Amino acid sequence: MAAQDIYSITYLPPISWVSSFLKSENPVIDIYEHYIKQTYRNRTDIYSPNGKQTLSIPVIKKYHHTKVKDIEISNVEPWSSIHWKAIRAAYNNSPFFIYYEDELSPVFHKTHSSLLTFVKELLETIFELIGIEKELIFSDHYIEKDDLNRDFRNFFNQKNNTVSVPKYI
Repeated sequence: MAAQDIYSITYLPPISWVSSFLKSENPVIDIYEHYIKQTYRNRTDIYSPNGKQTLSIPVIKKYHHTKVKDIEISNVEPWSSIHWKAIRAAYNNSPFFIYYEDELSPVFHKTHSSLLTFVKELLETIFELIGIEKELIFSDHYIEKDDLNRDFRNFFNQKNNTVSVPKYI
């Protein structure tokens, strides 16, 4: 089995995540890891006219150690509409937003029941729009950290607003 670079799912990932993911020869997104609150798994930061704004997808955890693949989105509040309006307000005057808006909008206006399906569709749409041909590969089991695999699951940390650089970068 080939060595893998292990990543977490990430809602509108920071450029450091994208850069690392694209440089990887064998990236895998581990959907069997335990969901961790207050991380990029369901949060993102955008830069609005009023400064940094954090957008957070409301989720439902079924039990203490819920796997990422089992995390459901709470659609009680219209979070996706609020997020889309915030993204439009922040980036509508950006030079290229007009070229991507029509393809991104439907992802935010569709009701998604799971965090995984929403993030997967959003990342696939973004990759296609900007010409990234790297396939998103999702794990079929929890991937253990070992000497073969490089573990990036906790290097991109929204809670502390840091990026921990592993020794192998």
